[in-house]
Amino acid sequence: MKIFRLTTNYQPYVDSFYRKQPQLRNKSFSEQYSAFFEDCYGWAGHWEKPLARLGYELFEPISNALPLQTAWWRENETSALPSDPKMLRDTIIATQIRKYQPEILFIDDHVSFSKDFIMNLRNTIPSIKVVIGWCGAASGDSPPFQAYDLLLSNIPDLATEFSRLGYKAKVMRHAFSTRILERLPATSAKAIPFSFVGSLIKGRDF
Repeated sequence: MKIFRLTTNYQPYVDSFYRKQPQLRNKSFSEQYSAFFEDCYGWAGHWEKPLARLGYELFEPISNALPLQTAWWRENETSALPSDPKMLRDTIIATQIRKYQPEILFIDDHVSFSKDFIMNLRNTIPSIKVVIGWCGAASGDSPPFQAYDLLLSNIPDLATEFSRLGYKAKVMRHAFSTRILERLPATSAKAIPFSFVGSLIKGRDF
């Protein structure tokens, strides 16, 4: 069974990634795809092997990494792309999904992809049987949620609120990929006695 993870990365990270490795802009899609995964940013590259053990095949291109995505287009398509960045992004990602023919569409960025965009994918790509969304921060009743069959969150209170609003919602806890540890140098001394990784936001719904 195929899963397509529809995702974006934090744009300043993407820009920094290419500034540090400018030669990647001219590399193949495969080379850029692997380089992003090796950087271990966010969820990139951490799903494929565990899901493969369960019988799932995964494709997770980073939709707002335009050098990566335009490399895929050059290798797979011949028609011209629109000049508008958002239209370009959406054209490529929709074509990738259409070619990949996934049974499951997993969306972890409910801000960037509208309800209409998702519904169009559902209506034009018959292979898609289930659409799963992710939301890990307070967002209210976001319109794209109406296009999802299941809404996942790492925050129990959010999952409860989504259920109250009428969505099928479940809690999915964050996990840590031990693959990251394999890439770190072995050391017995702690360089940082205490660290906090995350964010604190004072406001309604937080």
